[in-house]
Amino acid sequence: MHNDAYFGMEKKRYETRGIQSRIPIEYRYLLWLLVDELCQEMQADYLQVFQFTYETDGGRGVTQTILHSQELPDYSMAYEFPMSEMGIEEKVYVIDNGECCTMLLAEEY
Repeated sequence: MHNDAYFGMEKKRYETRGIQSRIPIEYRYLLWLLVDELCQEMQADYLQVFQFTYETDGGRGVTQTILHSQELPDYSMAYEFPMSEMGIEEKVYVIDNGECCTMLLAEEY
């Protein structure tokens, strides 16, 4: 377990209005969980990036992909989920500014 200065459980966590209106709560919960799990495995960068993309399968369904990455140390992991409804395409940042953690849309940065 890494004792990391970033994303500690004692820090307050915030979500912007853009996140709350455009990212379903299940995905928001998942992103916080992925950040927490990364901190357990390795040193986390202050900036976590999540790229949401999706592909349709000729009317048979949708596959949602979330690519989680950071720069230092280098990390990238893709997660895929079958969906019964339309997927989302967004880039989300989770930033630790030293005092709190904030989840925001890339366009809100």
